[in-house]
Formats: sequence, C-alpha cells, structure tokens
Amino acid sequence: MVYEVVMPLAGFDDEIKFELTQIDNFFSLIKSEPNGIEIRVITLQDIKNIEFDIEDEVVEKLELTENSNYSVFYIFVLQSPVQKSIVNLFAPLIFNNDNKKMGQIQLDMDNLGLETLDKLLPM
Repeated sequence: MVYEVVMPLAGFDDEIKFELTQIDNFFSLIKSEPNGIEIRVITLQDIKNIEFDIEDEVVEKLELTENSNYSVFYIFVLQSPVQKSIVNLFAPLIFNNDNKKMGQIQLDMDNLGLETLDKLLPM
C-alpha cells in the first residue's frame, strides 16, 4: 500500500510517498516513491507495547479518529553482525491505514519510562 507522507521522516524530508510491504510478522519495508529509498521497519506488537500519547497536531495531520485503523512501526537498521542492529524506539512511524497517510513523530525519552528494557521485553 502507498502512503502519503504528511509528517516527514528524519533525514528523508523530501520524500512524499512510501509504499509499505510486509515481509513477515515482525518486519516490513517502506520504499519511497519515486526515489526508491528502502527502509526496514519493525512492529513491536508481539513484544510489549510502548505506550505514548499522540499529540493533537499529529492526530490532525494524520486525520486519526477513535475508530481509525492505524499501525505503529519503528525504523530498524540491520547491521553485521546482527547483534549490532538497532531499533529506533524514540521516533515511531504512524500509518493511518484508512486514509493512507503516514508520518514520523519524536517521543520524549523522559516520558516513556524506558530506563531499562525490562518494561519492553515480555516476561
């Protein structure tokens, strides 16, 4: 599915559309149109959810409602060896699946309570 960027991704300010393709239950790929830039993303829904509030400005830009079908992904940087791979937990991508709008938000680390990974990993 192709999504219109209404809140730019950090470092990719000129990209206006991304196609989202699911790879498996965890990983997906977004590819910019027409430039073809590929970014791996991951959903953490099968791990503990990171809880955060979506600011009113974001709700307006993405046109989110109480009943919106939306997805949250995090940019995943695959490195070699794989143990050095990185997930950016503080800048999630929000996809409104109803109207095909997307954007990236920046979270305040102090408000997330993720001083350790204990709150993120399943028990």
